[in-house]
Amino acid sequence: MKPLIIQANSVVSQAWRNGGGETRELMVWPLGESAWQMRISLADIESNGPFSAFQDVTRWFAVVEGAGVRLRFANEEMVMTSTSAPLCFEGGAPPDCELISGSTRDLNLMIRGGSGKMQIALDRLAWRTTAAQCGLFSAVAGFVHAGAKSFGPIAAHSLVWFDETPPVPLIFESLHGSIMPAGWWLSFTPEERG
Repeated sequence: MKPLIIQANSVVSQAWRNGGGETRELMVWPLGESAWQMRISLADIESNGPFSAFQDVTRWFAVVEGAGVRLRFANEEMVMTSTSAPLCFEGGAPPDCELISGSTRDLNLMIRGGSGKMQIALDRLAWRTTAAQCGLFSAVAGFVHAGAKSFGPIAAHSLVWFDETPPVPLIFESLHGSIMPAGWWLSFTPEERG
């Protein structure tokens, strides 16, 4: 049940094709596959402009750092900050993005086959999922508890990933006391392919 732990700062960033920012790819599943079903990344948005299109991909998005962004879709506009609930949208119809006040750092969960979800993690509040795989992206340093087992201390902006969801609730305990959000829970169930 030992999870994989990846610190975002240990991952080499790659520039966007449109030059609007940089991305750190934290994980793909299947591991090492270009034809991924699930991808988790951390993006630094440095200028206004459209998101990249990902056809047939369900995309979850959350602001990790910075004042936030204003996202303009075809029929609506949304303001996203670090306290906003993660936003789910169709990757093939990406929004135009406007920075509210300076650059932001954002967490992305992309699903292409199967199902997945992103939720805010509250400090010391138990969380459970029926998904096949799951994990946490930490906003701050802390410990992940899975029943009697504890993992950490985990640095801020780290991905803690269980390739098999533990049969017990998970808890993230921040080292800095109650903070909102403490991180984001991520879950994923692969699509069965014959």
